[in-house]
Amino acid sequence: MMEEKNNLTVADLNQTLRQMNARCVAGDNECQQVINDLKELEQFLDDFYFLNFGNGYVIGVCNHQTMLFSAMRILPSLELTMGNVIACCECGCIADASTLLRKYRDDLFFYLYILVCNSLDLESKQAKSMIEKIGKWNENELKDFQIGQVLKEIAMAPQLKDIVIKYHLKESFKTIGDALNNYVHSNGRAYYI
Repeated sequence: MMEEKNNLTVADLNQTLRQMNARCVAGDNECQQVINDLKELEQFLDDFYFLNFGNGYVIGVCNHQTMLFSAMRILPSLELTMGNVIACCECGCIADASTLLRKYRDDLFFYLYILVCNSLDLESKQAKSMIEKIGKWNENELKDFQIGQVLKEIAMAPQLKDIVIKYHLKESFKTIGDALNNYVHSNGRAYYI
């Protein structure tokens, strides 16, 4: 066996940092449990897509045209993004995983946004505003639509107002958003690696 110097072997020196991280993560039971939980979520998303196939449509008028919007277009992206989060976690790339989690969060809430819109009276002011944004998304022209706006409109849905208050979701989502933003924008040395 090779002589160790500062706990590194010659074999270690021939590995990339990502490979060394992966070995450390593979040997850590707590990390493995989190990764297994994420894999279960990835499988749930696959099952959820299958069970909801053909559902999640919104019919609305956008730019004086009747349009059909499918929330189902978002579910494969959620599953694939979760797979990439897992891959980053398996090699200890937590900053990259957090950046992907922000995308995952945004996609998940836009999926919910479409479903909430579908549950509203489509002639209501809120639904018309939401349909306009969904229409722009559908035409690949949605710009400057911040997650705060998405969350605010979702929280205004009559069937969700009580849940948002009861479970303090506004505060929870702010805490999660702040943490994700720290990694995305590298708001300190702790958020790089």
